[in-house]
Amino acid sequence: MNKKIEGFILVLFATVFLLTPMVGLVQAGKGQEKLDFTLYINRVDEGFADRVIRTSPKGSRPPMVGGDANLVFVEIEYIAAGLSVDIGSTSYSPTDVELVEGVRDLAVHWNPPKEEDPQMVIVKDVFTLDFTELFGEPASIEFKRVGKSYFSLTGPTGVAPSSSLVGIGGGSLKGVKVTGIQTDVGAYTGTIMGWPDLP
Repeated sequence: MNKKIEGFILVLFATVFLLTPMVGLVQAGKGQEKLDFTLYINRVDEGFADRVIRTSPKGSRPPMVGGDANLVFVEIEYIAAGLSVDIGSTSYSPTDVELVEGVRDLAVHWNPPKEEDPQMVIVKDVFTLDFTELFGEPASIEFKRVGKSYFSLTGPTGVAPSSSLVGIGGGSLKGVKVTGIQTDVGAYTGTIMGWPDLP
């Protein structure tokens, strides 16, 4: 595929992902008190190469398994091996909140002069935290993370990920809004609005 077309596809992919989280945010949490919000998720997911959706050039194999593709789209489902949430001055553990579903969509533009060079990955991460156990009735927050991260075939790149995080409440948490940024792998910080008093 022509490099200009590949670049356009990658930019379009990133643009759609970056715009998607803004849908429905205008009214959520309007005029409500803000509390500090931190989240940590220790993810366990399936192998990268096993979840490739498509590649470019068409029919090429991913570089991570010895192929020559230079644009790779991947979808990875994951679970949480560890989870913690801090809202205001209160900490919530896996006995209070559960990650019920998580899916990451990745677009990898692969064109390294050397295997150790960092490769940029456009990331869209969608997951839901379920607080039903805490509130005694259906209560959840759906999150979308969009941004970019880096990896190489030879190990850690030393380049920090850069992502934004948005969450919208459902059930008894309807009207709750979370906004934040990624501070490290699996770690996020920001604010939450509309968080109710516990029953």
